[in-house]
Amino acid sequence: MKTRKRELELEKHANSILKARVGTYVLAWKRGIAILTAGTVKVTPDPRVRLVNGYTLQIKDAVPQDAGDYICQIATLDPREITHHVEILSNVSLTVT
Repeated sequence: MKTRKRELELEKHANSILKARVGTYVLAWKRGIAILTAGTVKVTPDPRVRLVNGYTLQIKDAVPQDAGDYICQIATLDPREITHHVEILSNVSLTVT
């Protein structure tokens, strides 16, 4: 997996972009125990969540309930995963560290 862990701080109602580069593997995005996507198929019923440009997860119009850990996981004999952490701030501009 060619993706690095990221910590994101988003202003309320901003759009979140979480990238994953996995080569030829199939990727799943998860939040807690909920599966958001499996391969290129969106599983979550949330209309604000979608895949763009392959396996990049986009969350539109972020709200405080979107804060937390988002996990991208590839299915191999030794499963690999990376966790991205998202925080929702108020009255602050978007920063990525």
